[in-house]
Amino acid sequence: MNAAGLKTSSRYKVSSKHSLADAGYQVDAAADGKTALCLAAEGKYDVLIVDLGLPDQDGIGLILQLRQLGVSAPVLILSARRSVDDRVRGLEQGGDDYLTKPFALAELLARLRNLLKRNSPSSEVTRLRVPILNWICCGVRHRAKESCCI
Repeated sequence: MNAAGLKTSSRYKVSSKHSLADAGYQVDAAADGKTALCLAAEGKYDVLIVDLGLPDQDGIGLILQLRQLGVSAPVLILSARRSVDDRVRGLEQGGDDYLTKPFALAELLARLRNLLKRNSPSSEVTRLRVPILNWICCGVRHRAKESCCI
């Protein structure tokens, strides 16, 4: 399975990327919304991890763009924005789950498994490809076309 992730601090990005890889996920990362949109629009990801604090746009705007393009992969929002209003807005604007920072890796992995179970044709999920849009990606085997993501 493929997963994509978006922006967060470099400390979270590096440790989370390695932790997800150690858990059997393939991981891609995008440093900004433009690159994330390019990666995710290819439709090769089973789940997306989106941090709302992108350097070039708001993560909610990115999620809306992805949904307008017909990207149906579930989106796990990862954010330091903790208020109920922020969480509700994220879920109402196309997010399928919302996890606040700081977070426990075990909880992130459990949420990813649940999103995949709900959206997988088979009941058993063995590999996850995740692009981490401006954060981390779990389980991505492919690379985006250079012409699109430069």
